[in-house]
Order: sequence, then C-alpha cells, then structure tokens
Amino acid sequence: MNQFFKEKVFHNISIKIFSIVFAMLFWVYVMDQVNPVITKEMDSIKVELLNIDTIEDNGLLIMNNKEFFVDIILEGRRDEILSLNKNDILLSADLMGYKSGMNVIKINSKSNNKEVEIKKLSQDDIKIQLEKLVEKPKPIQIEFVGKLEDEFRISNSKTDVNEILVKGPESLVNSVKNLIGTVNLSDRKSSFENEVVIVPVDDENIIIQGLDINQKYVNINVDIVKQKEVKVEMEIVDNTTENYSLKKSAYYPKTIEIEGPEKLIDNIEIVNVKTFDVIDDLGTFSIDENVILPENVVLVNSSTVINVYGEVEPVEIKEYEITIKNSAILNLDKQYEFKIQEDIKTINLKMRAPKSILDSIQKDDVELQIDASDFVAGLNSGMLKLNINTDVIETTITPEIINVDIYKIEETEGD
Repeated sequence: MNQFFKEKVFHNISIKIFSIVFAMLFWVYVMDQVNPVITKEMDSIKVELLNIDTIEDNGLLIMNNKEFFVDIILEGRRDEILSLNKNDILLSADLMGYKSGMNVIKINSKSNNKEVEIKKLSQDDIKIQLEKLVEKPKPIQIEFVGKLEDEFRISNSKTDVNEILVKGPESLVNSVKNLIGTVNLSDRKSSFENEVVIVPVDDENIIIQGLDINQKYVNINVDIVKQKEVKVEMEIVDNTTENYSLKKSAYYPKTIEIEGPEKLIDNIEIVNVKTFDVIDDLGTFSIDENVILPENVVLVNSSTVINVYGEVEPVEIKEYEITIKNSAILNLDKQYEFKIQEDIKTINLKMRAPKSILDSIQKDDVELQIDASDFVAGLNSGMLKLNINTDVIETTITPEIINVDIYKIEETEGD
C-alpha cells in the first residue's frame, strides 16, 4: 500500500499541486469574467398581505389600500439573476395580531433561488389602517325636486320604513347623517307611490362610498291635494214668536279654503252649512256650527266652525198722547183753509215694536198727518196716519178719524 501511494499519489507531486492551483485560478477567472456577481433592480413587486381573513373575523377592516408594491435590489451570479422573474421573489406582510388604528407592518422578503440574495427593499414596512366593522340604523330623508302647480301641495308623505341598517368601517358609518332619496314632483297632480333609491350622505350631503346598506330602495306614498276657496252658505231662519224680534243676524266666514283630491275639489263651489233656527230666548248670541265636508276633503288653515251671531229682542208697546193741534194737514188746495174740530183735544197713539226701535223714538219725532187731497169745502172726515222714519210693527191711533172744516180763503180788498 505504501508503495502504491509513493508511485501513484506522491509521484510528481509538485506538478499535481500546480495543476490544482491553476484549475482553481482558472475557475475564479471564468466565474469573474464569464459569470460574474451582479446586482439588478426589480420594480413594483407586490407585497402579499397574510391573514386578512383573521382580521375580518375579528371585526376589522382595512381602510387604506389592500395592494402595496415595493422596488427591490437583487445580487447574484449573472446567469442566476437573468433567469429570475418576479414570481421567484416573495414579499409578504403578516396582519396577525394587529388592532384598530394605524399599524406599521414589517415586510418579509424571500427569494426562491438561493443563489440570489435580496439586498435591499425600497421600503422596509407598510402602513395599514385597520378599523372596526360596525352596523347602525340610520334615518331616511326624502328630498322633493320639481315644483307643483300653485294650487297643489303635499299633504302627507310616508316611507315603508323609517330607518335602515348601514354596515361598514366605524368612521364612515358615524359620518352618515341620513339615507337620502329623491322624488320628482314635476307634473304631479294626484297622490302616487314610488320606489326610491337611497344613498348614505354626510352633513354636507356628500355621498359616502364603501358602505353596505341593508336595503337600497324604499317605497314612498305621497299624498297630493288641490286647494280651493269656496263660498259658505247658511240659511238663518227667524222662528221667533210675536213677542220677540230678530234684530240682526249674520255668519262668518263667508268663504273657506278647502283641499282634497283634485276630482273632488273641482266639483265643489259652495259649502252648505245646516239651517240655523233663531228662537225667542237667544238674546245676544254667538254660536258655532260645524262645517261638514265630503269625505277626504278638509279645511286649509281655517276654523272648523262657522260662527253665527246676532240679537233677539222683545217686542214692547209704547203710548203717547199727541195734541190734536200738532196734526198736519197735507195736500190741501191753496184756495182753502182748514179748521180741526175742537171737541177732540188729544190723540192716543200706541206703537208696538221691538224694544230698540221704541227706545230710539222721542215724542218730538212723532207726527200725525191727514191727507186732504180729496177734501172739498165743508165738513170732511180725515184718517190720521203716523209719520215717522222707522219700521214700526203696529200702530193704534185713537181716535183714528177726525173732522176737518174746509172753507175758502176770503179775498181782501185790493186783491
């Protein structure tokens, strides 16, 4: 064996050592010149986010971008570098354990080719905003656009629901003021039902994106009515007995404004209020009577009653004694003179009238008259009549007939 090593291994050992050193130097030369170590930059390598499902299970959402891209610098032998593509580079950020708020997460890097080293990343970490996932009810608001004609208005509007659940990041959900829908009123003259799209808006009515809405449509019923001014008619019937009198009566208002469906309103011109009976014991009265309108027709900013007012007063008798000399002879021919018989000194006058009329009559206002247009010379009988500027219900004059002598005026000398 020793002889073998001497002859085979150690024989010409210097030449063998030189050959080995030369081979090594040649290999180094080849590697440095033919396949040298180089660096290369790769742009926009996607960072894979790990455990996204875990944070969602914990009621968290990613608020900023879910995609991140990083530039990298690689180092390795030329042939290894050239054979490498983006799929061979693995960049990841693990979201496990992070909580609500802004989180800085380290980027982990790995090359599938062990001969290639990732020397540098354009950034070592990424920032991810996590937020709680919440669900809250938000009110519905309907905005009307377009204009109804002047005599029409919305009397009522109602949606089938008042609130709808909104789900999403806490900050977005909290910024929702309400869920708004728009209804166009142009050319509308009657009540209608519509399906309305609703969207979440903030205090400035700016639409908020990125939310899940439990219900994207609502049904709305809009009642549209027509308004109109109509006359009020009421019959006031005087049912007082002979001992009383209706001094005055009226009612208010004479017109009212009503509203309702167009077809009903167009057929109404007058509203009749039931007959009002005036009786003896009302005195000074002010009584309200209800306005009765057709079904689905109502008053607009008006009282629901018509006020009937007036006064009932007693009928009284007043007596006067009138001096016969105060009786007037009317329409007597100018050629005659008259003389009332002296056997009757006074005339008894009874007036039966409402108290207010009698109270307004003074004795000096009373004048008895005789119409002498048919009188002739001699003795004539004339009927006394009362001349007074008022409506007296009944008069009694005693005596009613008096005798008047009619004679010609004597001509004087020189005429």
